[in-house]
Amino acid sequence: MATLFAVDSQNQVYSLVWGILAFFLYIHLKTSKYIIWFITIFIAALCKENGLMWALICPILAFGFDLIDKKTLKKDILIGLSIMLSYALAVFLLPKDVVIHPEYIPDTVKVIKNIIKFLVISFVTFDYVYILHQQHRNLLVGGLLFVITLPFLYFLFINIIKNIKEKRVICVIICLLIAAAPHLLTIYSMMHVYAGLLFITILIAYSVNKYGNNIKYIFASFVLFIIAAFTIDSHLWYESNESGLTGKRMSQEAISKTGCPTDSIFSIVINDDYQRLSSFCVAPQEAFGWSFATQYETNYQWPNHIYELTIDMKEEKKIDSIITRAQKKGYHTFWIVRKDGVTVLKY
Repeated sequence: MATLFAVDSQNQVYSLVWGILAFFLYIHLKTSKYIIWFITIFIAALCKENGLMWALICPILAFGFDLIDKKTLKKDILIGLSIMLSYALAVFLLPKDVVIHPEYIPDTVKVIKNIIKFLVISFVTFDYVYILHQQHRNLLVGGLLFVITLPFLYFLFINIIKNIKEKRVICVIICLLIAAAPHLLTIYSMMHVYAGLLFITILIAYSVNKYGNNIKYIFASFVLFIIAAFTIDSHLWYESNESGLTGKRMSQEAISKTGCPTDSIFSIVINDDYQRLSSFCVAPQEAFGWSFATQYETNYQWPNHIYELTIDMKEEKKIDSIITRAQKKGYHTFWIVRKDGVTVLKY
């Protein structure tokens, strides 16, 4: 769902695709190898900056699968570092100040939390809504779905642990950590699992391959895993859809209560304590687009201008004075957004 509908996740996928292409060209090209590799890495970085990590991943992954020797590995790691430094230099030479958002400044607590998220989101499948979302929590169903995924994870990890000292496994795990490193140091969320997805897939393939012909148990566990995954995905899709329908219903309610096309609207959104969960369970006022979803509902015919003001619940007593001041500025139609309802006032 995220791959199709979330812009940032699409960028993650594009970056991953260009990274994979960079690796493919790196191991197959003989002439102009480093120029093409340089270009594809830069394109991956332009899609999402963690794509830059493929400058290190390519030689390490190739070494792990015996596609290059140790001498070439050392040389190409230096070239990869040069590519990364070139990109960093290009960014800092841009004709503007580079401002780093506070969220992207690493600290010990944040890094520890990100590592935990990385391990859970990357390797464990569970229903975030049933487990984490207070309004929809169902620990029995969520726990059952989680339990039936465990046999597959056990069969996978038992082989990886047994062969943890093998060069191929070590190199893939190093590549996984390199790919995830920018997010582990800054922000790690559900969409950032894409960065390490290829290496997780390789580890799964490696582990399954170790079973050879004796694969019936892991196949049975995989069937259970897929059933759980599809059930969870269907539930997350349902909750996402319900969030969207809430915004649509609120838009229709505001339009219906307003009665006729109105050029200017003053919208007062009362922020409540609704627990949000990613794009699956969105707060009603967010699904309503803080009133701007109405423009989509009218095919952008009206309202032409929406002034939106968000206040806390404890500030509700100020609404009358806010309306009075807004009237002096020429506003005559007001939308008061409480939870998933819209009250329309006309003066």
